[in-house]
Amino acid sequence: MVRRLCLGLVLVVLLAPWLAVAASPADVTSLVLDPFAPNTLYAGTPERGVFKSADGGATWNPTGLANTPVFALGIDPGFLPALYAVTPLGVLKSSDGGDNWAATGLMNELISYPTWGLIEKPLVGTYRSLAIAARTDPQMPATLYAGVNYATADAFYDFVWDEVNISTDGAYSAGPLLPYGADPWAYPPWRTTQVLAAAAVTPTVPASVYTSGFYEYDVCFVRVETSEIGCAVLGHAFAGGATALVVDPQTPNIVYAGTNGSGVYKSTNGGVSWSGGGTGTVTSLAVDRHTLGIVYAGTDDLGVLKSTDGGTTWSAANTGLTSYLDALGLRPAIRVVAVDPLVTTTVYAGTAAGVFKSTDGGGTWNLTGLTQQSPLIGLKVVPSAVTRGEESTGTVTLSSAAPTGGTAVMLSSTETAVANVPANVTVAAGATSASFAISTSQGLSSPVTVKISATLDDAARSAALTVVPPLSHLFFWTNRVAAGTALTGTVGLALPAAAGGAVVSLSTSDPAVATVPATVTISPGATSGNFTVTTNTVTAATTVTITASYGGDTKSMILDVVPTWLVSFTLGSRVVPAGTGTSGTVFLFVPAPPGGAVVTLSSSMPSAATLPASVIVAAGATSASFAISTNPVLPPGVGEVFVRITAANGGGVNGLELRVIQPAFTLSSLSLDAASAAAGTSATGTVILSAAATAGGATIALSSSNPAVVSVPASVTVPAGSTSATFPVSTGAATAPTTVTITALYAGQVKGTVVNVVLATLSSLSLNPASVAAGSMSTGTVTLGVPAPPGGVLVTLSSSNTAVAAVLPSVTVAAGATSANFSVSTTACTAGSATLSGAYGGASRSAGLTVTSNPDNVTVQLADYYAGRDELRVSARSTNSTATLQVHLTSSGALIGTMRNLGDGKFSGQFTRSVNPQSITVRSSLCGSAMTAVRKR
Repeated sequence: MVRRLCLGLVLVVLLAPWLAVAASPADVTSLVLDPFAPNTLYAGTPERGVFKSADGGATWNPTGLANTPVFALGIDPGFLPALYAVTPLGVLKSSDGGDNWAATGLMNELISYPTWGLIEKPLVGTYRSLAIAARTDPQMPATLYAGVNYATADAFYDFVWDEVNISTDGAYSAGPLLPYGADPWAYPPWRTTQVLAAAAVTPTVPASVYTSGFYEYDVCFVRVETSEIGCAVLGHAFAGGATALVVDPQTPNIVYAGTNGSGVYKSTNGGVSWSGGGTGTVTSLAVDRHTLGIVYAGTDDLGVLKSTDGGTTWSAANTGLTSYLDALGLRPAIRVVAVDPLVTTTVYAGTAAGVFKSTDGGGTWNLTGLTQQSPLIGLKVVPSAVTRGEESTGTVTLSSAAPTGGTAVMLSSTETAVANVPANVTVAAGATSASFAISTSQGLSSPVTVKISATLDDAARSAALTVVPPLSHLFFWTNRVAAGTALTGTVGLALPAAAGGAVVSLSTSDPAVATVPATVTISPGATSGNFTVTTNTVTAATTVTITASYGGDTKSMILDVVPTWLVSFTLGSRVVPAGTGTSGTVFLFVPAPPGGAVVTLSSSMPSAATLPASVIVAAGATSASFAISTNPVLPPGVGEVFVRITAANGGGVNGLELRVIQPAFTLSSLSLDAASAAAGTSATGTVILSAAATAGGATIALSSSNPAVVSVPASVTVPAGSTSATFPVSTGAATAPTTVTITALYAGQVKGTVVNVVLATLSSLSLNPASVAAGSMSTGTVTLGVPAPPGGVLVTLSSSNTAVAAVLPSVTVAAGATSANFSVSTTACTAGSATLSGAYGGASRSAGLTVTSNPDNVTVQLADYYAGRDELRVSARSTNSTATLQVHLTSSGALIGTMRNLGDGKFSGQFTRSVNPQSITVRSSLCGSAMTAVRKR
């Protein structure tokens, strides 16, 4: 069965930003009722998320959106009902009665608008209000309107404005209600969207959106189909902007607006004009959907007001409501009021104590199940601002007298290093309040606001304490003054001066240049005092520091005392093509002193136009010129930019606009002479213009996506009359094959190409010769696939059998070379084989070496020891007459001596020995050997 309840408006309530009531666990700031589920309603809270009741408020349960601030709630009254909540993340949506929540197309975001020259920083878009209007076809999603605030901190001011975004597909996507691209100050409705209301289209009334106004208007409207905008004041003068808005769903041309202190106003022509007014600060409005003329107003100071004649007269409807709040020590502040769409005599009110319900049209009220149980109702801090080191006093208040034994209330401070409180304070038995001391730190250099909290059972109360240093500021209307003139300074206290006033000491760093009185007295109750700075004649700009001291705190400000004053300056040309230049000339009021006068220069957009930081007007002269160059690259899609050139000297500041326009030619292409290059080598790039460069040439900006691997110059200039220019491309070290993009930019045109950087890897290792006799050498060679990069390549070497063949740990291939040699040494008399290996760049190569040995045959003919003469005589033969024979002790291997070569393979030796060696070994240099016993003679 299709549910067809078409409501012209769904009221969405947002806690007014000026409402200064501390949040409590039971605090309710928004209420919506399900138009299809009797007795089902949702409550938004400032800290605990969204609660749901399915029995008309008797019991409540948290939804899936818990422990988060909720600024506004709304329900789509169409065929597919959906619940929406405005949170610090943006607008969230639930399609299952609050159990689960999902992001929508209306989320807070960080954006920028580069087409607006004043805004050069990111903008933060924050949603804070919501209105929902049903379509004429209830089976389609309702139309959502969401107020979003954009803000950025500029160097000179905060740039802030509001927009209204619209979604017609259930918040899956959204866009601006009015198109972008224009100055937002041209749209008064978007100066603030703290409060929104919307009316669906009807056969006689167009769809409309209403917003709170700002500055000169209280309420503004937009006709959705035509984008017609209108604004109006409520009454005879600006009332501070609407604090609540609601459209009568039965008569969409009727709109009600609440104000801050002036009651409720009414429009019968869709917001074009308004009438009414009265007393009371209105926080919320609700209309009876079935009975014409019944309107409810929740107020910040009068409870609930009711009108039965369409807002002409109002009466209090507070029985059982404000008396209950008063018993808790709470103000009669109503955060939100809502009417049951099915049974309109049932009305709900959200307060700091919870949700109240009336079943007789506001005649009597009863508290629902969403309430506070704790007796803690208040926390005050007096004074709320103190100078560092001073104490303040906190007081907790209960709704009823403490029982026997007293009631302990827990205390805390968010900044214990700034303000300390005891862990708890006890309200004595029979008392309803207790006070405690708050001590503050002496070492504070800037104001800090601390949140002091008191907790008891399910209630928490908080109050702010601001701790400040004694002095707040030292101010001069300018920090630059002409020599010989006087200037007024102002010194300020953070808090009003006590009885007797405050005497602030003053000093100057250079009395010869600037003098100040010794003190300035700030009158009792005042926060500031003025004094005069007198300057003397100077021949050059001189910096002087003026210092104020009070209560151990100091504030200083630097004054520049200058001998000259800028009168004006001119530009050689006010319009220049991007990439070309012009000149500026500055003029002084008086001739420059000896040493000249420095005029400071600046550009509002250095990325478009650059100039020197200053220009010197020569001694005795009154003017000087300087050069201005422009960037050839304008932002993409921008045909021109306006740059403000500023000159300043002394107290004179002058500025002129320079218009930089797109040149007559553009960047056509970018290419490289090689698609690949080895690491450490170079290539050549070429830029080509669409037409010949004009006078002065064209400077093309260049960049590399990976400068550590491939570098290019910052720019290349195409000479005047030419259409192309080349530039070097250098490759550096790389640990892996890398693809790098080279980009050229000129006049909004971007061209790119890629270069593949390949690594120098080891391709081979060879030996020459590959077979050697033991004890001789071989030569190895390592070869790279590409030339070595700057610094060369270190190839690691190793041998599989160092007993046979050995190499050094590494060999270096010089920069630009592809190979390097290394020596392989073999061990004498040791035959065998070894594998020689080299490694680099993840590659390993090897070659085998064979070591041979062919020993001679050695025989010993005589080995006699003559004890009486301490003499050893040895005779031996070798099959190789070129060998060298040596005699060794067999037992230790120690050398006894070298034998004489007698020729024809015969050798003899006579050695002095004090001890008979008993046994000897004769060894040949050709690896042969023989052992024999020594005869004693």
